[in-house]
Amino acid sequence: MKSVLYITNELNDVDGVTNHVHLLVKYISSLSGFRVFVLAGGGDRAEDFSKQKCEVVINSVLNHKRRSLKNFAEAIKFVRDFSKKNSVGIIHSHNHYAANIAYYGSKFLNVKTVQTNHGLFADTGRLNLHKADYHVVLNSEIYKYILGIREIEKQSVRLIRPGVENVFAVTRVKTPNSFHASSRFVKDKGLDKYIIAANEINRKHPGKYTFSISGRGEEEYNLQRLNDSLGSAVSFTKEYYNALSAASVFVFTSEGVSEGIPAVILEAVMAGCLVVSSDYKGAAEIFPAEYGEMLFNSGNADSLREKMIFAADNTDTLIHKYEKLYKQVSDTYSADRMIEGHIKLYEEISRAK
Repeated sequence: MKSVLYITNELNDVDGVTNHVHLLVKYISSLSGFRVFVLAGGGDRAEDFSKQKCEVVINSVLNHKRRSLKNFAEAIKFVRDFSKKNSVGIIHSHNHYAANIAYYGSKFLNVKTVQTNHGLFADTGRLNLHKADYHVVLNSEIYKYILGIREIEKQSVRLIRPGVENVFAVTRVKTPNSFHASSRFVKDKGLDKYIIAANEINRKHPGKYTFSISGRGEEEYNLQRLNDSLGSAVSFTKEYYNALSAASVFVFTSEGVSEGIPAVILEAVMAGCLVVSSDYKGAAEIFPAEYGEMLFNSGNADSLREKMIFAADNTDTLIHKYEKLYKQVSDTYSADRMIEGHIKLYEEISRAK
């Protein structure tokens, strides 16, 4: 039987890469006939993956946070032995550390490697950021960048836009004047600006608006402390999908330069939210120029506050105005298109071996 091995850093909640891999795992085996395996360096969502009838193995030597020469060498041997034991034909990695491990672990085996580039990162480490036989990119900006790398041949690069499942009810009951923000709790996601803006709005308009946030990460304690120090206007919740379903406005605050296509934005659109976003690098991939009134200056809490009030006070009008755009986003980034693109690539690789 043909088989695909997915390798990623961690399997976590409110994590775009994890959700991306989970969607692949969920449908690739049932729709393509490929057997599926998952290796990860940590996280707390392994059980969710196991429910998809795939073998999941957690091994900390695969975790980028624990990288060392010793762990790198152990990881290569581990992936090689696992691939040989399970007759893996394709190894599909979802970060550059895993891609290097897969590339060297697949040597002298009849295995081809695929790397999905989920964003653009500064080339500051020792490992090659793009190390695979085939490269999957999520947007046109990354596609152009990868094609500019001399060692990478054009025929090895595929633009396969990410997709998300629409798990939200057709009939939605929205809470007026309600905001929700969600991402990993790390510094470059800019969630501190959301907390600052929300508390400032609440001071000026007590009780008029409600604010919630969901996610996990190393900055959770600092974000909670910041919120407490400013007035505790933001409610922290673990119920991401429930909060998104109820919110009238979703806020995306990333300050990073490595965003691919943020899954949380796609899910917010499918949940019927009006989206306020930072003008992060790559925003134009989803939002055309005329959507500029909904974008705030990245890293600027004052700019964000103004956009949030504008969105909440004009939600119905703006939802109607951008209805066609949101429908286009939902169609372009559907789960069906994403899965179809990957099956086509895997079949092509299998035929060429």
